[in-house]
Amino acid sequence: MLKKYDLTIHHTDRAVKALYDVINKYSDNYTVIYTSDHGEIVNVGHGIGDNVDQFLIPFMFMSTNPRYNCQYIESFRGETGYLSELMNKYILSNLLGYEIDQAILEKEKNNDRVLMPNRAVRPFSEILNKH
Repeated sequence: MLKKYDLTIHHTDRAVKALYDVINKYSDNYTVIYTSDHGEIVNVGHGIGDNVDQFLIPFMFMSTNPRYNCQYIESFRGETGYLSELMNKYILSNLLGYEIDQAILEKEKNNDRVLMPNRAVRPFSEILNKH
């Protein structure tokens, strides 16, 4: 099982690299975001219980625009120190030129929550502090 899982990661890495190479070849003005929709417990799967590994997902951000540097992304981190997937809509909206009300952003940034396999919504901090 681990070998199949490793192959999926390797395939994803190659696909992201190929995309990056094409974008970089034809443009010097771009922003790329890559993220997963869920984490994984290796050799077990996803959508099972409340193991924190299911909720820790990759986030890759590259931009040639100096305005959208690491500090830009860091500004979306919440009190837990994690960058919530819930911030993606605000990051994308801002990149598209929409002004985000800072009060709404701060409230959302510090209200990180996850949808559990049983469809219940729980604060991410509960899951993080459990493990």
